Amino acid sequence: MSRNPHDFFTGPRIDTGTTERMAGVSTLETEGATWRGWTLGAVCVVLVCLFIPYLDFVIAPPVLTNSRFPAASLVFLFLLVLALNAGLSLFRSAFGLTRQDLVLVFCMTMLVNAIPGCGFWSFWAPTMIGGQYFATPENNWESVLRHMPDSWAPHDTLDSRPIEHFYTGLPNLSPDFVGRLQQVPWRPWLGPYAVWCVALLFLFGVMFAVSGILRKQWSENERLPFPLAQLPEELVSGVGTSNPRPFFRDRMAWWGIGLVFALYSMNNLSLYRPEVPQLALTNGLDQYLTELPWSVFRPFPAFIFISVVGLSYLVSLEVSFSVWFFWIVMKAATFVFYQAGIAQDGWFFNDTQSSGYRSVFRAQGTGALIAMVLLGFWMARRQLKESAKQALGLMPGDPAESGFSPRTLWTVLLICLTGSVGWLVFYGVGIGPSLFVVATLVISLVGLARIFCESGIFYVQIYEFPSLLLQKVATPGALGTATYVKLSLWDRVMVADWYRVAFMPVIMNSLHLATRTGLRRRSVMLGMAGAVALALTVSFGSFLYTVYTQPGGANTMAWYFNHFPRWEYGLLTPKVQQMDSYEQRVAVSAEPLPEADRPEVARRDWIFLASGLLGAGFMALSAWLRSFLFWFPHPFGYMMWMCSHPHYNTWFSFLLGWGIKKAILRFGGNRTYLRARRFFIGLVIGEAFGVLFWKVVAASTGNLSSFGMLPG
Repeated sequence: MSRNPHDFFTGPRIDTGTTERMAGVSTLETEGATWRGWTLGAVCVVLVCLFIPYLDFVIAPPVLTNSRFPAASLVFLFLLVLALNAGLSLFRSAFGLTRQDLVLVFCMTMLVNAIPGCGFWSFWAPTMIGGQYFATPENNWESVLRHMPDSWAPHDTLDSRPIEHFYTGLPNLSPDFVGRLQQVPWRPWLGPYAVWCVALLFLFGVMFAVSGILRKQWSENERLPFPLAQLPEELVSGVGTSNPRPFFRDRMAWWGIGLVFALYSMNNLSLYRPEVPQLALTNGLDQYLTELPWSVFRPFPAFIFISVVGLSYLVSLEVSFSVWFFWIVMKAATFVFYQAGIAQDGWFFNDTQSSGYRSVFRAQGTGALIAMVLLGFWMARRQLKESAKQALGLMPGDPAESGFSPRTLWTVLLICLTGSVGWLVFYGVGIGPSLFVVATLVISLVGLARIFCESGIFYVQIYEFPSLLLQKVATPGALGTATYVKLSLWDRVMVADWYRVAFMPVIMNSLHLATRTGLRRRSVMLGMAGAVALALTVSFGSFLYTVYTQPGGANTMAWYFNHFPRWEYGLLTPKVQQMDSYEQRVAVSAEPLPEADRPEVARRDWIFLASGLLGAGFMALSAWLRSFLFWFPHPFGYMMWMCSHPHYNTWFSFLLGWGIKKAILRFGGNRTYLRARRFFIGLVIGEAFGVLFWKVVAASTGNLSSFGMLPG
């Protein structure tokens, strides 16, 4: 066990040689995937894109793409290792899938499974057309829509009604598949979709390049644990390696899988057979906290997410402790604010876009995240400098590197950053605001990737969009109405639901997984890039077909299409009206308006800014103290103050995982801990299999309800 003295965030790590011996592989030996892996990866990507829109938007929760938990990818890998690969090997060993093939399939599907779901389509489509459909003279949403470029969205005309039929379903629907395909109004969507695909591809290019540049620092120098990457690595153990204990020959793994699948089966059967009992996993203390002052601690949920408990076993005790410890600290601080007369109740701070004192926790978490990323860049300065020198030809490259060269990565990064900024400038956003929001977006994605790779927290959000942070610094009034509207719509599409399914954490995990399993990093990056292109193509057809042919259209489907655009445009419209009024007053005023006469859109939120600086300061202090005080709490739980809903949902599961792991280490020692490890991995695999299996059952039986406990 060792600890890097320059690593402020992580605890002791097992050295690389030890982990290689445990896995039965060597990171120095890399191979490319075979044609079978590439073909199967493409087939699985197509299957994901074909079925996700129906499973997520028509069938009731859980939503498979509501977080970075790769349920579909884990099930694909589970079935391939267990059935397909074994069958092909029996038929003829030359046709069996290699370990590299299996990993490529997993990485390709894990990256793109959210594109036809919550990662792009569920927020791009309603953001662009929801305002047009729900606009009325009374709500005055036209004041927002007039600032949206025409090329960003389809429009209803006398001859074609793509928006109306999107929400109501196609009239006189053809009974056969080919006839329905011909009825779907594809043409009005092609132009806007191509425009936004350009912006999305620039963003993917940035994420690929940044991940490739930071990979060595995180994977080799700091040796982050990458909990999610440990799952597929275990699943393919024994495939083309010298591992004496393959995953599927370990009874502990099967106990974990079977236990969770039995639980899901019982709870889902209760939907078909009321006499079958259902085990409730969503409990809490709210029913007991009814009188003051104890009611201030509401909401006090105690949800058990089995996948979170399983993954918390794979991370350090200090990380899992931090998540639940800082949730308790936040509750205690809320009580103090109540006693001081600032907070009216426990829900006072549970908001996503409020200002003033209501934002103090959210701002601290956001400031801590930004500080963590900047400190991380400082820690990686030697590696970044070396990479830049190699890109410029001032230093020879690493001959053992199996990925793209630093020159390629830095070139892609510069081109895609320029393209992202240029896309906004082309549509009338100033270069200053464009640079700010793109830089903020990249910093946020790097921060999420760091959290995901070190803690395995697959459900985490950032409530402060890039444009919201810009508004805190410059105020909406200073931006102008047109810039405010365009940036608000742009970052809503780019970050989906508060970064719920950001793609960069998945790319970082895939690069690490490729290294750990002997797959060339160039192959996995090309595979993921091809998967993105394929997913954007296939999902265009599958998503629109699903919505237009669903009886009642999007009006009968998930909240993304109805509640979300109403909420989003309901927030934008009052601010736009304030800004229009403010701009008119400024235009006729000979002198600048005094602070007291300015509307809210022209004032800085000093409480938010001060809280953000406090969060950044605490993160810097924590980094310094943890360099010599190992007992000082890990700051990840503090950063989760930036997103109250994920923190509320998962804190108790992390408490359970922390307690179980601590007890096993205390009373059973390292031998028992390692023996039980596959049981907890089995819990995660079992939940993925149980969720997907019963979603398919619900779809095949016509019962549009299912039980599931994925957070989100």
